[in-house]
Amino acid sequence: WMFVDDQGGGTLIVPGTYTNSSAVAPKSQNFIGRGIFASGSNDIGFTLSDRDYGVGAGANRVVGVDLVHRFEGDGQFSGSLAHAQTSACAGPGTLVECPGQGGYSAIGALTRKQDMLDAGVIVQDVAQNFRNDLGWQPQSGYRAIDLWWWPSTAADLPAGLSRIDWQPEILAKQDGAGREITRLLNLGANLTFRSGLVFGMVMTPVSQIRLAGDQALVNARSIDLSLSFSPSPQWAKCMVDVKAGELPDYYNARAGHGYALSVEELWAVNRELSMHLLGSWVSSRAIDAQMVSGPTIREGSALMILNYQYGSFSKVRWATQWQRSIGWNLTTATISAFSSSSVAHTISWIHEPRTGLGFSLNLSRQESRDNGAISRVALMTAKAGYLFW
Repeated sequence: WMFVDDQGGGTLIVPGTYTNSSAVAPKSQNFIGRGIFASGSNDIGFTLSDRDYGVGAGANRVVGVDLVHRFEGDGQFSGSLAHAQTSACAGPGTLVECPGQGGYSAIGALTRKQDMLDAGVIVQDVAQNFRNDLGWQPQSGYRAIDLWWWPSTAADLPAGLSRIDWQPEILAKQDGAGREITRLLNLGANLTFRSGLVFGMVMTPVSQIRLAGDQALVNARSIDLSLSFSPSPQWAKCMVDVKAGELPDYYNARAGHGYALSVEELWAVNRELSMHLLGSWVSSRAIDAQMVSGPTIREGSALMILNYQYGSFSKVRWATQWQRSIGWNLTTATISAFSSSSVAHTISWIHEPRTGLGFSLNLSRQESRDNGAISRVALMTAKAGYLFW
């Protein structure tokens, strides 16, 4: 269990079915409790969380139970059931107290292997009013079923190949009113060479998504190619991914065509110092944007993490993150250009021993620009804990 007195507040993401909203979260008193009881091949757990925003701002409380049952061999069943009661609603820029709203989340997974990398099925049912303000929740108000079968072979392969993994997947998702949100069929394969190089390909011949509740399903078929390898012991990872096809313009909630590029690099300069780089660029043009030329949305992001491990349990970390979005707003009567960007720097001092006193200290600064308007935020957070065993 853990009690947290949050004096900084911040931005709260309020999940929805088609879009998420945000609100400024005030100071809050927080509690998280977690317990697990192990009995033979079963693990039974419970979770309690409470985020109280104070008088006039409401609260969010969640109670949940979960079960993991391991079958003979390597298969397992895992499931969770949770209920949330929320009286903190997004008002004009901040949270305001409102009549309590309840919602549930039920998730079950049956997998042939415990690492979930072979075959399985996941079923989800999340109510519209389910919120977990102390956890990561990307969407609410949907039902989904996801089936995958990833067989592999390492015998009778062409020279140079050591393994082939096939990765077909089917996903179907509906909103709370029973309307389809997603129809998806992925046909993927990973080819692992004896040199360590991995070539991946995912073809999506069937992909339809609903971008907004008042729209019809649109096509989002694509092909994705990736290449991953380790050039040297110090250059531990180099990954490049290219995706092209019917990439929607999510900003304007319209069908589109475009491409996406992403890269990931990992260097170990020495035993103490390492660098991790992530970057992406997405460009899409809405199919009905006759009044403008070129892409209707372009988005780029980059993240650099420097990690210096100066002791067995102590490290200093520097992170810089950049984001940029430019394009055209097609949702208003008058088409207009938009531009937004942000740059954030964070330095962290972290000490995480196996037992005893642990702590972290974080200093961050972010500058955002939205159509010329500039905002700056500086934040300092500190956390300490004691591990008895």
